Amino acid sequence: MAKVAIIGCGWVGTNVGIGFRNMGYEVVFYDIVRKDLPNFTMDVRYAVDNSEVCFICVPTPTTRRGIDLSYVKDASTKIGKALKGKEDYYVVAIKSTITPGTTENVIIPLLEKFSNKKAGKDFGVCVNPEFMTEIEHSWTDDKAYKKDFFTE
Repeated sequence: MAKVAIIGCGWVGTNVGIGFRNMGYEVVFYDIVRKDLPNFTMDVRYAVDNSEVCFICVPTPTTRRGIDLSYVKDASTKIGKALKGKEDYYVVAIKSTITPGTTENVIIPLLEKFSNKKAGKDFGVCVNPEFMTEIEHSWTDDKAYKKDFFTE
């Protein structure tokens, strides 16, 4: 099974990571603020070195000027630096809600710049945004969701 890193351990990242752990995957949780999670680190290089895929799950708050991408840019820069020393092909998945064009115009250029690697050749990038609604229990308890999201 693939080893997974969660970059950003807020509500989305924590639940995505727990969902993967419940399915038997090894998960490394990374955040800039200490969290009480298993296999937690504040070192993004450790998270990348000990995984084959990472999920960027950082906040993208809305401001008067639009979406604030500062957390996504910071995560992309740190992951890019960590990828510099990674020999194996790696996948970066974006769960954070982003606008069209952000992957091609912001995230990939930062990953390439700081890793000195090429998207598609040395690492892959995909987008699987989280669309949140108010719910009474965690979606990780929903067996139908687990089946669809984690096995198909």
